[in-house]
Amino acid sequence: MEGPPREEASNNAEELLRQLKSILPSGEEEMIHLKAETLRSLVKLRSPIPAMSQISLCRADLCALDLTYVDFTESDLSHALLIGSNLSQADLVRTRFHQANLGGANLYNADMTEADFTQANLAKTDLSEAILVSAKLMGADIGHGSDLTYADLTGADLTGANLRAAKVPGVTFTGAKLDGADLRLVENLTCDQLRSAHFDASTRLPRYIKVHWKSDTDYDIWEDHSEDEEEASAS
Repeated sequence: MEGPPREEASNNAEELLRQLKSILPSGEEEMIHLKAETLRSLVKLRSPIPAMSQISLCRADLCALDLTYVDFTESDLSHALLIGSNLSQADLVRTRFHQANLGGANLYNADMTEADFTQANLAKTDLSEAILVSAKLMGADIGHGSDLTYADLTGADLTGANLRAAKVPGVTFTGAKLDGADLRLVENLTCDQLRSAHFDASTRLPRYIKVHWKSDTDYDIWEDHSEDEEEASAS
């Protein structure tokens, strides 16, 4: 079945854009729902999405939308649903995603400097080459195979975060807080990455990384793959 003629689709998109711009400043629940529905319609028409910085989309349903390059700078998407959405190369600087659900989302190379993902669901996401400098990720779920390859987490706060079974080759952890984080089964984590970050005795590490604590702040750390090698030879 064919879609509407190109001219009709263009007119529809222009009307939707006017509607969206007129309601962007509103934080009322009904208007937030209308903003989400208008965005969904614009994406379906493959229309360019306007900049949407400093707006409220709390609890908005934006699941499975192609929002590549979108500008949500300093916007509030707390409790929003973005499951399976494409936010690759998006501008998400200081955006608030408190307790949002981004499971399975694509955040490749997105700029999330100082963004707030406290207690958010980022399981099974693509965070490769993402910029998460000074981001707040306390209690966030970034595990279950999430790909953080070459992501920049300089100064990020991952206190109590779940990174179990995440992929972290080339990740920059300089100055990141990993106190109480779950790093079990993480792939490609190195001692050098941990030395550049801050972690404590409550941080759960892959079994091949061994730590001998001399004090609360002083430790020896090394890699020991003997257990993995024994299992591999036994199988």
